Amino acid sequence: MSVKKLQVIGHRGLPSLYPENTIPSFVAAAELGVDAIEFDVHPTRDGQLVLTHCLSSSSATFRGEEWVTAEVEVRGSEVVRHIVNGDTVMVYQQPQLDDRDPS
Repeated sequence: MSVKKLQVIGHRGLPSLYPENTIPSFVAAAELGVDAIEFDVHPTRDGQLVLTHCLSSSSATFRGEEWVTAEVEVRGSEVVRHIVNGDTVMVYQQPQLDDRDPS
């Protein structure tokens, strides 16, 4: 049996203590010793890169010790739904894998 190391990832830094996707949040996560920091970068129409988590979600923001129920419903290559506390907050139609990603 092979054992894989559990990786600790700072999701948008350390958003329970600092605003997400900010340098202080990334630094705080790194100082805690995370293996990686996850963040989202999106290109604008004029070619600039912006750091933002979600462009089209209707979900509320949850902070600190608040627990939520999160579900992802995947219907093959037809639709993907993100459901938070029973509410559908984001839907992708005809999702596709990036050809540059290894299979």
